[in-house]
Amino acid sequence: MTTIRDIAKIAGVAPSTVSHVLNGTAPVSSKTKAKVQEVINEYQFQPNFIAKSLKQNRTFTIGVLTDNFMDFVPSMIGGIEEYLYQQNYSILISKIRYEHESEWDYTQLFNPKQIDGLIYASSWVREIQWKTPDIPHTYVYGYTQDLAEDYVIPNDFQGAYDATMHLLTLRHHKIGFINGPIDWNASIERLNGFIEAHRSEGLEIFPKWIKTGDWSSESGYSLAADILKGHERPTAIFAANDSMAAGVIRYCAAHGMRIPKDISLVGFDNTDFSTLLLPGLTTVELPTFKMGKLAAKRLLDHIQGEQGSNLKKKVDCKLIIRDSTMENKC
Repeated sequence: MTTIRDIAKIAGVAPSTVSHVLNGTAPVSSKTKAKVQEVINEYQFQPNFIAKSLKQNRTFTIGVLTDNFMDFVPSMIGGIEEYLYQQNYSILISKIRYEHESEWDYTQLFNPKQIDGLIYASSWVREIQWKTPDIPHTYVYGYTQDLAEDYVIPNDFQGAYDATMHLLTLRHHKIGFINGPIDWNASIERLNGFIEAHRSEGLEIFPKWIKTGDWSSESGYSLAADILKGHERPTAIFAANDSMAAGVIRYCAAHGMRIPKDISLVGFDNTDFSTLLLPGLTTVELPTFKMGKLAAKRLLDHIQGEQGSNLKKKVDCKLIIRDSTMENKC
């Protein structure tokens, strides 16, 4: 049976160096790390995690909780899993019902002795109300008002600001905005980003073309009808999610309006179907995978005793430019 000492001897390094490569417990040069990893792969070395767990009083397992396995959660969990795998941790995943969140306790689903820490992956940006866990933990795509808590969320304000600036740069100075429910954090931040972009350019906002939807394609369709009726129309519409943008596309197709020749369109989220729409949708990509990795890193830092300041991280979104926007020629 291959041991750490065997790997160290073949790689020409100290056993402690192999341990640091496996556990990330101390810096190792990239050259040495690659050399050690090559030997580990060649001999298919698997650390004895049972003995390691007993020795360090850890399980090397992280619990991941979510209220949904759809939408953006799989991408976040993918980021969490990738980082933890690189650090030789495994994950246990379970689902709760957020309707009863304030009464909920993580020990109902996880044995505290089975996990070293906990990550709550929310399916939408909101304030988390659940009972604070008594083990290391962090939140992703959700936040708390507790100054002592860590969380990672998208920078919706920046994403909406960049999307609006893209339209303004294309000389669209009359822009409609279809928002989500106004009591959602994402809706508030995206509307504020839309407003700030206009303010920074000294341009007028048209309240009559700012509408509130419910994130659905149907609301995008009906609100597009409201915005585009009459003789005076905007030259572009910014929909606060891709589903509502899809509704705008359906309305325009049904009423002989060409995107982007007659009206430019921007969405938000960069969902899988945004590339399948005709035309391909210019949209804002949520950094969900990166958010998951950052949350996992922060949690392991906490578990390994690296205190630091509390992490309240907003991760910037990326504008994805496709075929639904063009320069305004009017």
